[in-house]
Order: sequence, then structure tokens, then C-alpha cells
Amino acid sequence: MINNFYNNYGTMCLFNYVSGKIINLGTSGDITITRGYALIQRIDNSEIENCYSKTNITMENWFTSAGLIYSSYNSKIANCYNNGKFYAKNGASIAGITAYNYGTEITNCYNSGDYLSETGATIGGIALSIYDKSIIDNCYNSGNISANGENNSITVGGIVQYCNNGSSILNCCNKGNISTKGDLYGAGIVDSIYNGEINNCYNEGMITVGDYSNSGGVVKFASTTKITNCYNTKDITVNNIM
Repeated sequence: MINNFYNNYGTMCLFNYVSGKIINLGTSGDITITRGYALIQRIDNSEIENCYSKTNITMENWFTSAGLIYSSYNSKIANCYNNGKFYAKNGASIAGITAYNYGTEITNCYNSGDYLSETGATIGGIALSIYDKSIIDNCYNSGNISANGENNSITVGGIVQYCNNGSSILNCCNKGNISTKGDLYGAGIVDSIYNGEINNCYNEGMITVGDYSNSGGVVKFASTTKITNCYNTKDITVNNIM
């Protein structure tokens, strides 16, 4: 267990680079970080299975943090979860499971940890971004996402914030509420997707946003993308006016 850790120098990680297989690994406790955090900094041609984070992460400056993995290349991430909470004092880029992903399959994973930022933030419930025919399949987010800054915007995807280069989001759902006193750019499943696919996905989290928001129940912006069997079940409220 890691408790009350304070790092003042760089990205905190347990493993800097992995090319292989990691199973049944987990962390718990509390971390205060001035830069970024992830259990693993980078994986290449790897398999990560049955791993978890129960670590509560406090970020003092705007850097990127993830519950498990900072960046993934041509790898498989399966049956993993995060239920640690993320708290950003001055904004951050945050992902529940894995931040930046290239040619990676993410399956049967979930995040139940809440996200709270005192200012703006960029957040993906499962991943921040997926590229190069990556796949997110059968994953869900139930963590609530909120930002307190009235003059700051947040960019959010309940499952993934950004998707490009033939990547797909399949059989996923967002159950977490998304709220901000400022403006929201994003949606319950994905903020922006280019040249991709969304299939059998839904949002059942409430979305509450500021005056000048650009948001959607499932997707905010899609280009050259196939979207099938997707739906939204909850209200989108702008300044208490549905």
C-alpha cells in the first residue's frame, strides 16, 4: 500500500517501461503529485490483465495522470479497474484506466472513481485518447465528473475523450454524472471521433453545463464515423434549464 506520498520531481510510476505481461497487480492508498502519475509509464506489445488501482490521486498542477497506464502501444488491457478518486487543484488531463493508446485493445474494464477539478480539465472515464485502430470494448464508467471553476471549461468523454485513425468504441456505457459551473465540451461516450466507429453504446449519466457549452448525450462531434445502436437516457441541463 502506498500512503501519503508526495513527489516534487516528475511523473510518478511503479514501472517506467513494460514489454511483456503483468497480471494481478494493484495499488491503494493516497498520492499527492505535482506532475503526472500512472502505475505504468509505457507499455509496448504487452498484456495487462486483472490489474487495479484503488489509489486516490491529488494533482497540484496541470499534467497527465491515469489510474493504470500513461501510454500504450500495440497492447491488450483486460479486466482492469480503477476506483480511486482524482482531485485536480489547478486542472489536469485524467484517464481512469489508460491515457494515450495506439493500436491497443481495452476490454472488460471499468472506472468507478470520481473526478473533481477546481478549474478546467480534460477527462476520459476509461481513456483520454485512442488511435491506430484501437478498440474499447465492453467497458463502463460510473465515476462522477465535476469541475468547480465558473470561468473554466472542461473537455470530457464519459468513456474516451478523443478517438481517431480507425478506432472503435463498442458495447460501452457511461453511468457517471457530468457537471460543471463553466462550459462543457464533450459527451457521455466520446467528445470527438474521426474515422471511427461507435456501436451499442449508451449514456445514462446526467449532464449539467454552463451557458456556452457544446455537448451531447453520446457524442459531441463525429466525422466519417459509423454510429449504430446508441442512445442517451438522461437530461442535459444548461444553467438549470432543460
